[in-house]
Amino acid sequence: MLRPSQAGELRAGLITGLTYLAGMLGQTIGLQYTTAATSAFLTYMLIVFVPFVSFAVGRGRPSRLTVIAIGVAIVGRALLTGAGDGFGRGAVLTLLGAVAFAVHLVQMGEYGPRFDIFRFNAIQLAAVAIPCIILVPVTGGLPSTAEPYWVAFYAGVVVSALALIPWTWAQRHIPATRASLILLTEPVFATVAAYLVDDERFTLGAACGAVLILIAAVMAELGPVLTARSGLDSARPLAARMRGD
Repeated sequence: MLRPSQAGELRAGLITGLTYLAGMLGQTIGLQYTTAATSAFLTYMLIVFVPFVSFAVGRGRPSRLTVIAIGVAIVGRALLTGAGDGFGRGAVLTLLGAVAFAVHLVQMGEYGPRFDIFRFNAIQLAAVAIPCIILVPVTGGLPSTAEPYWVAFYAGVVVSALALIPWTWAQRHIPATRASLILLTEPVFATVAAYLVDDERFTLGAACGAVLILIAAVMAELGPVLTARSGLDSARPLAARMRGD
């Protein structure tokens, strides 16, 4: 059952959708000028930007354990797919896309709990789809074969629409920094699937990288539990802890 519409829902959905569109454009256009491995590594550098974006909008500092987990995840990501092949135009565009994805994660954490999941995501997807449709005439026109339409359908329905619903629900319960680290497990599963289905080579370095990413995700999940048991919330300023605030 849909929740009642609230003031600011349309604006929030449009802003969040346009941020998501900016991320996808940066990633997609960047792929034309760089390799898939470089694109994958730089896209998931979003985990570095999320804590700073969260802090900039007043969502609080990340805990020390989360910062350590981010460092572990970056090393793991580099081992899994390689650290890249230079820093040209494609890398810059992809990195800008990663910044947009980081902002989008923070926006999802801000707006997700406030609005109805289905209506909010419908507005988001409309904010992504409408500009793309408008740009079709200046980007080569419509394809003449069926395959691109199936790819677009899969990307729009399965990867975007169906994925955003549980994503929005989950970000009602976890902060953006932890969400970004959990999303980092995606390339681990993709690499394992490629090995099982396509018989791609799974090197020792890639295996170590996958393990490090999973360790980082576990560290991010256990962080709140460990700090609660120790009686120290490392995300609070030291002065506040001394005052007992």
